[in-house]
Amino acid sequence: MGGRRIRCSVCGGVFEHEAGIPAICPDCVIREEEECRRVREYVRDNRGASAAQAAAATGVERSRIMRYLANGRLESL
Repeated sequence: MGGRRIRCSVCGGVFEHEAGIPAICPDCVIREEEECRRVREYVRDNRGASAAQAAAATGVERSRIMRYLANGRLESL
């Protein structure tokens, strides 16, 4: 049973959405996982780094890092 077609809340692309999962397309899920991994590795190797430093070093926008922190996808900076 297929889901309904909706726009991704991140990139705006259209994808088949299944009830009960976030409104994020599979491509953005993969990108976000990769971004979180890069930031986690940077923070692990650079304890005490700020969000701005992590953003500059990883290429992940500071606002996205802050959202990942707020959503619990990153534990701390």
